[in-house]
Amino acid sequence: MLRFMRNITAKVPSHNTMPCRIILLIELLNVLLNVVLLHGLRGTIHCILLHVLRHISVLYYCLPVSHDGCEYEEREKAKGIH
Repeated sequence: MLRFMRNITAKVPSHNTMPCRIILLIELLNVLLNVVLLHGLRGTIHCILLHVLRHISVLYYCLPVSHDGCEYEEREKAKGIH
C-alpha cells in the first residue's frame, strides 16, 4: 500500500514549548484594548441617548396636550420663575 508522507513540521510549536510570558502580555494587552473599546462605546451610547432625550423633550413641550403642562407653567409663573 502506498502512502504519501510529509516532512514538513508544524509551524506552531507544541504547548510545552510555548513562551508563557509573551502569551500573558498579549492577554493583558487584549484586556486593555477591550476596556478602551468599551469605554468609547459607552460614550457613544451616552451621546445617542442624550440626542434621543432631547427630541423627546422637544416633543413634550411642543405637543398641545401634555401631562400637567399647563399646570406646571402656571405654577412656575406664580413662583416668578421663567
